[in-house]
Amino acid sequence: LLQLNRSILETYQFSMNHPGKQRKVSSQKIGRQLLWNYCYGHRDSSLLFSPYSNAVNMLNHGGNEGANARIEWSTFSWHQHDWLRLSTKELLNKSSSGLIFDIVATKPIHSGDEIFLDYGRDWEEEWQKHDNVKSWNPSALAREQPQDYDVATAASNIHNNLDILPSRQ
Repeated sequence: LLQLNRSILETYQFSMNHPGKQRKVSSQKIGRQLLWNYCYGHRDSSLLFSPYSNAVNMLNHGGNEGANARIEWSTFSWHQHDWLRLSTKELLNKSSSGLIFDIVATKPIHSGDEIFLDYGRDWEEEWQKHDNVKSWNPSALAREQPQDYDVATAASNIHNNLDILPSRQ
C-alpha cells in the first residue's frame, strides 16, 4: 500500500495561456482525481492508502450482500506491523511502502468467480460523483500527440510546475 495525503488527489482549476508558459492556479477546488475512489481511508483523515499490486485489478464492489472477500492487515513478514502505531504525519513521511493487506475469502470462491468486496456507502456516494466515467475521453493532448503522451510524465510535470495548494481540512 502507498500512503498518501489525500490533498494530493484534490483538483483545482487552472488555465494555461500557452503550452510551456506560466499557468494560473485558482484556489477553487473543482473535484478529486478518480484514483481517490480506489484508495482506502477514513473520511475524516488526511491519510489514504492506495493499493498497487496486480491483484487489486481483480477486485470489484459487491456491496454488503454480494461481497465474498474482505481485506485485513497482513501477517506476511514484509508487513511493517509497527507502522500501524505511527501518527499520520510519521506515516506520510515514510519514503517507502511498508503496510500490506491481504484479501481473505468470506465465502467460497471458485475458479472463474469474481472477487467482490464491500467498499461501503461512502465509496458508493463518491463513485456517483464520477458518473461521467463511461463518457470519459482522453485529453486533447493525448489525441494530438498520442506517441508522446505519458500520463505519469504529464502528471509529474503539472505537479512540479504548480504550487500545490494545501488541504483545507
